[in-house]
Amino acid sequence: MKPSESLPRTTPDSPESRFEAIPTDKELLARAGAESVNTANQARGVLALRYRKAIRAYLGRLLQNDADADEAAQDVIVKILKGNFGGVDLARGRFRNYLKVAVRNTAFAFLRRRGKVASGADVTLLAADDAAVAMFEQNWARDFGVFLLDQAWEGLRVYEAAHPGNVFGTVLQLVLDHPEDSSEQIAVRLAAATGRPFQAANVRQQLHRARSKFAELIVEEVRRTLDDATPERVAEELVESGLQVYVRDFMPTAR
Repeated sequence: MKPSESLPRTTPDSPESRFEAIPTDKELLARAGAESVNTANQARGVLALRYRKAIRAYLGRLLQNDADADEAAQDVIVKILKGNFGGVDLARGRFRNYLKVAVRNTAFAFLRRRGKVASGADVTLLAADDAAVAMFEQNWARDFGVFLLDQAWEGLRVYEAAHPGNVFGTVLQLVLDHPEDSSEQIAVRLAAATGRPFQAANVRQQLHRARSKFAELIVEEVRRTLDDATPERVAEELVESGLQVYVRDFMPTAR
């Protein structure tokens, strides 16, 4: 696998949250319904920040209109901040499935308010047939995978910043930006970026370690979205969300 094939083509946000401090989604949902106002508000804020991109992406697919998707996404965020998601029991489910239902319901309500669908209609009827519905569901799983990949990429940057001398995020970014470069060329770029000398052998070693850490972060992101993160369920989620390709060479138990 080429370096560029094992990396997400994305640009991380500025750290709005500390990756290692984010609890599981089940824990966040419990805190969002807590009696303590401070605890509940903090958990709701994390949920809103963490899932805003996934919410917007799904609404974009559902509504097929950027302005409508932006407005509906804001509706969902407001519901999260008001505590509508607080205290929900996932009942051994996946958070992405729970989120999908909540967002679909919001999309349906949005369309009905604007008279764009008949009362009692289902948002999935926007798809033409069963095959289209199945493809839509598959796209959502893959979209959610892209979101988790983005989160893992941010986690790698946070990890590098928290460990002086670490170059995992930098070397992966260089390989992503210059996929045709040799190890020697990447070594030159890495030396320029860090002010430290690197040889081709060092680059290959750092690249292997960086990919291993990146795989670990992806698996951790997947675990956070499951209420019962057994190895079997994690492996299943990695496959369904299209993330297995990023971890299979480094996380044998996730195959």
